[in-house]
Amino acid sequence: MEITTITFQPTSTRRQLYYPYLLSVWRSSYRTLFSPQTEKRALMTNLVKGGTSFAVPPHTTIMKALPRSVMTSAVSFNEAEEDAFEMLRRFYLHKARSWKIPDITLQYSTLVYVPFEYYVKQTRWLKKDALFLYEPLSNSEEPLKKHPEILEHVSAKEAIG
Repeated sequence: MEITTITFQPTSTRRQLYYPYLLSVWRSSYRTLFSPQTEKRALMTNLVKGGTSFAVPPHTTIMKALPRSVMTSAVSFNEAEEDAFEMLRRFYLHKARSWKIPDITLQYSTLVYVPFEYYVKQTRWLKKDALFLYEPLSNSEEPLKKHPEILEHVSAKEAIG
């Protein structure tokens, strides 16, 4: 299966997991106290848990991935786009102090997978083996048990594989 993922350098000793997001780019026109403004904003919507945040459009590549290493979406594209629109509308009404209802139009949206790697590592204090999650983009790692939706997917995948 071919997917669009954020560019990263995979580690051969760790197992990969791809988390779905919807990248949407919007053009918004609004009026401030002084003059009309037009901006282009990118938003990333989490397709597993929901929720939208501002983002910088990442560099992406198309790559092949095993279907079982790709998490399934729980939120539809339409729901994700509606959530992104509402978040952006509220931002302009409350934070940007728009003097007029903003005109917001969707430029494009695309499905992007954020790569994660997971592996077994001994814990620091108890010296027990535990699953850890590593995000190559931010170079951060933490115990997999802090992310129940990913842990559930990994548990199901490991039981099958």
